[in-house]
Amino acid sequence: MKICSILTPSSFCDSKEAKNINKNIKKIGFEKLEDFKSKEKLFNKWADSANERLKNFYLAMNSKSDAVMCCKGGSGVLHFLPLINKRRIKRKKLLIGYSDITPLLLYLHVKLRIISLHGPNLSKNIDKVSLAALKNALEMRNYGLEFKEFTNESLNILKGKAIGGNLGRLIESFPYISLDFRGKIVFLEETGFTEYKIFNLLLSLKNHSYFKPKVLVFGGLGVKNPKLMRKMIEYLFPNIPLIFNLNFGHTTPNLCVPIGADCEVNFKEKKISFYFPKKSRKYAVKFD
Repeated sequence: MKICSILTPSSFCDSKEAKNINKNIKKIGFEKLEDFKSKEKLFNKWADSANERLKNFYLAMNSKSDAVMCCKGGSGVLHFLPLINKRRIKRKKLLIGYSDITPLLLYLHVKLRIISLHGPNLSKNIDKVSLAALKNALEMRNYGLEFKEFTNESLNILKGKAIGGNLGRLIESFPYISLDFRGKIVFLEETGFTEYKIFNLLLSLKNHSYFKPKVLVFGGLGVKNPKLMRKMIEYLFPNIPLIFNLNFGHTTPNLCVPIGADCEVNFKEKKISFYFPKKSRKYAVKFD
């Protein structure tokens, strides 16, 4: 029997969203649910106090479930991120979510060398394409994503570890997580900001001491003028291979990106492939 723990480390989930959660759990293939959702609201927005969310995070990670899926993003993870004691996380398992869940994904990767999945939150509808990528990632089957828009067409294959997530939350994590982008394939997505705000966030990222990625891959950015945004990105990163409009983050489909997995970008075949190390597959979810 495959068990999934569900968690609200960020915003509160209402009863309507709870119906989607139950539907998605069955759709993915889990047979039992462990509910670590917060039952109370903090200031009519967040899923209870920071300490309560931290307690539930420990409980979900240490339970006998096969994976932990987050119900919703929004904001709130940074309330308890500085309080996490890595020694209190006793088990290795996959954590899945996106947007505000990014700091938790990065924490598990950097502090505990646990692969985590930047993929759908359970309160949203999960389409068939997203579901297929999610199940590949949960089972840690090597899989690939196709892309169309990119620079540096003369390139062939580049390899590195996958890292990244939501741009704004990633930058907010800097004081608490030592991120090293050297030689990595960096995936970035965002929503709700103007092109100029994203430009400034990317400039902050560019100025990071260890920001020397092999490739930058952009998902949904949610801007009104995508042509202007692309020009800004190319202006900021003239010497880094760039991929645009991959369907991950605040997009439909929302394809799964495994943070910490080995990654290969094939510019000739226009494909990004993910490979899971053998030692990590010990905590893969093995659906029947």
